[in-house]
Amino acid sequence: MKLRELAASLAASLTVSACVTVAPPPEDEGLPSAPSYEALPRSEPGWPSGTPFVGLELAEALSGGLDSLEFMAGLRIAAVAPGSPAEEAGLVGGDRLLSVDGAKLERLDQWTALLSSAAPGAQWQLELERDGAVRRAALTVRSRSVPEPTTTDRFLERRLLRCSATTTALAGSGATRLVARLDELADDSPLHAAGVGPGVAIVALDGTPVVGAADLFARVSRMEPGQEVALDVLDRLDANATPRRVEVELHQPERHLTKLSLWPLISWSETPDEQKGEIVVLDLWLIWLWKRTHDGPTTQTSILRFLAWESGVGALEESGK
Repeated sequence: MKLRELAASLAASLTVSACVTVAPPPEDEGLPSAPSYEALPRSEPGWPSGTPFVGLELAEALSGGLDSLEFMAGLRIAAVAPGSPAEEAGLVGGDRLLSVDGAKLERLDQWTALLSSAAPGAQWQLELERDGAVRRAALTVRSRSVPEPTTTDRFLERRLLRCSATTTALAGSGATRLVARLDELADDSPLHAAGVGPGVAIVALDGTPVVGAADLFARVSRMEPGQEVALDVLDRLDANATPRRVEVELHQPERHLTKLSLWPLISWSETPDEQKGEIVVLDLWLIWLWKRTHDGPTTQTSILRFLAWESGVGALEESGK
């Protein structure tokens, strides 16, 4: 009999205090193994020739200490390519690029989505900050003459929404809109119950606009399992379409009983994976009536602390001749 079953039978008629813990979600249900919120590598090698080019090397602007880093508005311009559209527009290293055609910028995936959606010859209206003053500049997108690497714009959230998404730019009659387009959903993603699937774009979370996949998942990662949230979604990638609102209850992993006690009569504990555990009957600190512990296949049993034995699973070995 397993320790979990034995403890339950001994305490069935007793009033006990119990402690529960949330076990981590399984790693084999449709999503690759990764932390809660992480960038995924792009399937393409980078920017091929003929794609939009402006000649900027950008970096995310962070503020605060190491324990409380926050994204600042805008992307810091680390370098400007000589002879590029960015240089012709008057941009210099150290500027902070705040917006493109009204789309606010904080993360690199937002920039990647804007650039990938642009056409050579497009006219961009830029807002940037230099020496504490906000400036405006006009830039003409050109065609890229040589291939270049790019940053990722695809992200995975595996704890609460259980899905992956890509930052996508939607150009409409107004300002360019950055959204999170869903790519894959795990089998147990709460989005299934809300009627939301791959290809759908999430444009707002609890009434606040979403500006890309990284923004969506960063905000979700600060929420609690089982929390109810409101998502505004577009069923097709159309900036002029009206989003619909859906209510979603964030994923809540299965809970496991890990500790049960009624001192000094009985105490029991076991890890959620049932690999390690202990049960003690009539525990008087220095001595106990009966105690059993297990660590994997090995079980140790003792009576009154003086009589003890150990058992395990035997293994066959081939002996040499």
